[in-house]
Amino acid sequence: MTKNTSSVVTNKKLDEAVEAMLNGMDLMLRNLREENSRLHEETSEKIDRFKSENAGQHAHIRDDISYLKAMASTAPTREEFENMKKRLQKLEVNLLKLS
Repeated sequence: MTKNTSSVVTNKKLDEAVEAMLNGMDLMLRNLREENSRLHEETSEKIDRFKSENAGQHAHIRDDISYLKAMASTAPTREEFENMKKRLQKLEVNLLKLS
């Protein structure tokens, strides 16, 4: 009976297979690093562009807040509103009596 040597794994074949797998993994990691670096640069550029495009927005928002505060300060208080409401109701009653 003869042995089939083609199915026997020798140390040389095993070393070659391991070397091929390690080279493939090394290539894959290099590609991932390059892609990660490219994506990082793109993201940084987008952030910088966003910051430069929106640099003046803070002043605009502060102006809007100041305007709204000024408008709120001229609005009547609840008590003033109730007093005006009572006066208006009295005027309505008097107008109805006159008509």
